[in-house]
Amino acid sequence: TGPITSTTTYNVNAVAQPTNYALNLDGTNDYLNLGTNNRSITNAITVSAKVRTTITGTSQFIVDKYLSAGIGYYLFIDATGKASFQGRDVAGGIKSSGLSTTIVADNQWHEITGVVRNTGWEIWVDGVMESSGAYSLGGTGLGTTAALLVGNFSTGFSPADVDRVAI
Repeated sequence: TGPITSTTTYNVNAVAQPTNYALNLDGTNDYLNLGTNNRSITNAITVSAKVRTTITGTSQFIVDKYLSAGIGYYLFIDATGKASFQGRDVAGGIKSSGLSTTIVADNQWHEITGVVRNTGWEIWVDGVMESSGAYSLGGTGLGTTAALLVGNFSTGFSPADVDRVAI
């Protein structure tokens, strides 16, 4: 209801079954739009989500705050079922953690976490760093007016069970 002036964590839960509290995104038209506020994110961010899916052959965007013209970040599972964290800062050029070594599209719950530090981008799966790319951030870094989306990207909706999204 107003500007956010301190560090904030958003927890979103939806009842899929009486004993299960995860979002079941069907890949057709289900997603969350959490607004455009970038909460003063500039040079460092951690994005995490607990995910379960079996889909391969197409990329699945779990968390996305990315303008197609160039600034932002996205946590996703690629067509081979491996996790990655990518984006662009104001300096341009895609920055990437690289792909995880673990295939996360195996119908098991996995905690996937993307991290941006001043020295690079990292992807973590179930608490283990699996890949990283060394990049320095340019200018004001990752600040973007793009909407923060869960389960959607400009290429379409992503089918997955998603829980415990944290930024």
